[in-house]
Amino acid sequence: MGLFLKFEGSFSSRYNLDMFAAYHAALQGMLAEQGSLAELAHVPDEKLAAYETVVRLMEERNRSPLTDPNTQKSDTEESERDRILSLLFYFIANSLTSANKEVREAARRVEIALRNFKKIRYETDNSETLLIGSLLLACEAEELQPPIEKLGIRPILDDLAEANERFRTIKEQRIRDRYARRQQMKAHEMRRQAEALWAEIQELIHASGVIASATPGAEAQATAIEELIRKLNAIIVNYRTSWRQSKAQKQAHRERQEEEGEGDEPK
Repeated sequence: MGLFLKFEGSFSSRYNLDMFAAYHAALQGMLAEQGSLAELAHVPDEKLAAYETVVRLMEERNRSPLTDPNTQKSDTEESERDRILSLLFYFIANSLTSANKEVREAARRVEIALRNFKKIRYETDNSETLLIGSLLLACEAEELQPPIEKLGIRPILDDLAEANERFRTIKEQRIRDRYARRQQMKAHEMRRQAEALWAEIQELIHASGVIASATPGAEAQATAIEELIRKLNAIIVNYRTSWRQSKAQKQAHRERQEEEGEGDEPK
């Protein structure tokens, strides 16, 4: 009896997280295409499901910083509240030069009350949120109601309050989401589990092939398992080759930099 086809070795422990996740996603995808392997290769469905779960977790972890919808939303709301703040102070400044004496006086009173808030757009997010709240509270003062009504800036203040509340809500949700992600499985734990599950799956598939190849009447099973191993090996070799090429390119780049650095030395 000849040796049954073995699995290729890989350098997956050296892959960065993106490549590592893509590598295991490719392997898991190939396994998923075969359907259940419980009968063919004695791989329990539960083990394949566990492998799929950890692969999906790695993929989601890699995507989450790029696809967090609240990041774009908070940027949008931050721009919107800054726009409203600019509009508010532009309107007040413009009213200070109005031909109408009553409008000028109203603008002067509001400008004095709010002048300390002119630069809050340049504060940190949290500070700006709090300061906008203070600005809005200052505008609730009884003595400011007549000049605010005279200038007609109540709608601007209402828009500012709504934008600030939307930003605060989104920012708090981002903090909750970030905390939830930190509670998830750590990257090194994901890698360990993925490698351990894949090693177990490999052993079961190869052992099943060895047994089938030595069992009379199980030639079809042995052939099917060998074909599966060939497909999986193609993935392993592809990623191993890509990693080697990347490593060689980086090494060549470092050597070029060192040579250029030596050439720059004064003679």
